[in-house]
Amino acid sequence: MRERSVVSLVLSGQLLLMVPAGALSAQAMPIRAGGHVSVNPARFEVREERIGMHLIVPVLSYLEASPAIGYYLGGDFTGRAWQLAGTVRVRPFAPGTDSPLYLGVGGSVLHTERDSRLYDLQVVGVEFGTGRLSFFSEMMHYGLISRDHALNVALGFSIPL
Repeated sequence: MRERSVVSLVLSGQLLLMVPAGALSAQAMPIRAGGHVSVNPARFEVREERIGMHLIVPVLSYLEASPAIGYYLGGDFTGRAWQLAGTVRVRPFAPGTDSPLYLGVGGSVLHTERDSRLYDLQVVGVEFGTGRLSFFSEMMHYGLISRDHALNVALGFSIPL
């Protein structure tokens, strides 16, 4: 358990070090909400389809918190399955502007009829806006610390609140 705390602390520190100086003075984007679809592209077949909702809350001009909830439509799960996730995301390039790239770390709870599991979560994504509507694509890796690996690809949209 102590190993996980140390690794989490190191990952968080690495994210903050990627931020250029001067990012604190730039203005953050508005709070956004939206929907997404996600799949696990394991062995060239689509599995574990999920739909969900998310919120993107700017903390600083380069730092965002993003809670999300998803419901699994199929896959390796028996019965109903849902997931709660939370990430802290950094926009390392051009802070305070509409930098499309973001990197993040966080955690996730996956609940099925059989059990519930906690996962660490790493995210890399791009977000492009067209006026009030923005679209994103991201890759999420689960289980780096727990060594219970899974990869998900998500597509979604967000609108300012």
